Amino acid sequence: MEQTQLIKTPRLLDIIRINSRWAQICSLAPKRNNIKYLDNNSREDIQWENYKLIWNFRLPIWHLINAGKATFTTSEIENIRWGPEENALPRLRLEVHVFGEYAKK
Repeated sequence: MEQTQLIKTPRLLDIIRINSRWAQICSLAPKRNNIKYLDNNSREDIQWENYKLIWNFRLPIWHLINAGKATFTTSEIENIRWGPEENALPRLRLEVHVFGEYAKK
């Protein structure tokens, strides 16, 4: 039986909870990512060796909201970017995946 390896870092455009705020992965590098906080669009470079994954969701936003596991403001949802169709189909922002939550080590 093949064993699946747990992915410890998110993919481009995934949503994460970090520093008690929702953020989206904007660029990837081997040991760090640039994130955009959804509450005010500010950006920060995150070095993953300084954080530990405490929750691993890998579920779409709508699922976490419906299950009562996450809340997002309207503004935070509007700040999610996912592709060229986002203006024509804004409801699909709720399909973007939340990777998980991180805490400082």
